[in-house]
Order: sequence, then structure tokens, then C-alpha cells
Amino acid sequence: MNETNKPAEKPAPFSVNLWGSHPEDENDDCWTGVDFDTLAAAKAWLDAPVFPAWSPSHTVAYMQLVRDSDESGAGYVEEIEVRRNPAYDTPAAKRTRRQDDSLDRSEAQWQAAMSHGVQGWNDWEGC
Repeated sequence: MNETNKPAEKPAPFSVNLWGSHPEDENDDCWTGVDFDTLAAAKAWLDAPVFPAWSPSHTVAYMQLVRDSDESGAGYVEEIEVRRNPAYDTPAAKRTRRQDDSLDRSEAQWQAAMSHGVQGWNDWEGC
């Protein structure tokens, strides 16, 4: 059997999903997840998270541990635990988020000016 005909592997049964707000807030800001083969491995990651580069710790407010599939590989989601990310509220994380927000606002203002000239810049400034 070659690689293209290989049967699909069973999905990892546990995931830790990374959220920008509490999962029950219904903001749909679950950015990514980290998959695990065992509940013990998922809980160990929760105790000492190593965030992916595309979702740094200062952006992750909550971590949600879920069971994604049963033993047969059939998919469903069962929430096991939700934890607040302790790194989210540190002074350094707050400072980084403020800097990121400032850079985003500056970039949006420049894009308005490049797209619409002086009028775009003035609209952004509220003039």
C-alpha cells in the first residue's frame, strides 16, 4: 500500500484549545489547539504550557481541555477543564498587548491614508 492509499490515522483523543476569552463567552476566538494522545499528557501540558509561536502566551486568556474523540475515533467534544492562563495577567503581558494594539492602530491608520489619501488619514483621526 503506498502513502496515498494509506488509511487515515485515528485523531488524537484530547486537545487543549487556546482562547482569547472564556469559551462560554461565545466570542468564537479559539485560535488554535494542541493535540495529545493521553489525558495525562494534556494535563501535564496545562500545568506547564509551551505556547505555539503563532499564539504567544500574552494573547491566550484561557486554556480548555477537551476530549475530541472516543476510542473508535468517532468525533465529539466533551469539555473536561477550563483554566485561566496565569501568564495573561502579568504586567509584561499587558504591556505587550498594549504595544500590539498600538501597532495595529498605527498600521490601520497608514493603510487608510495609503488607500484614501489625506481624507483617509483625517477620517481616521476624526478630523
